[in-house]
Amino acid sequence: MSDHEFRAVRETATESRLWLAMSASARHWSAAWTDATATRLVRRVAMSTADWSVADRVRYGAVAVVWAALGHLGCLALFPAYVAPGLPKAPIVAIALVAAVVAAAPEPFVKAWSESRLGRVGRRFTAQVQNNDA
Repeated sequence: MSDHEFRAVRETATESRLWLAMSASARHWSAAWTDATATRLVRRVAMSTADWSVADRVRYGAVAVVWAALGHLGCLALFPAYVAPGLPKAPIVAIALVAAVVAAAPEPFVKAWSESRLGRVGRRFTAQVQNNDA
């Protein structure tokens, strides 16, 4: 396919009713998301936690994971098997234990994460996203 043919296909596609409908839908969804109460709540919480240290944010995130895991285990214990969550207990217990350890001592986790290869990739990705948003 030549460049000219590709441009013609692209112009035809962007002028189609399907494209126009999807584009309008995306704009409306984006506007709804921007104005949504849940979005405002998330922004408010994010702004209120922005001044916290990284260790405190990790600690509270780990506490939230522990609570979620305990809630899941509670559902497994309380609900009959045909309506209980389908995830097995062992991985949930392991997740809860790891999260509890991180919540108890987040500083070593934060230090190890900042020096890890995955942490560097995450920082690079975050920097790219912030540059694209600017």
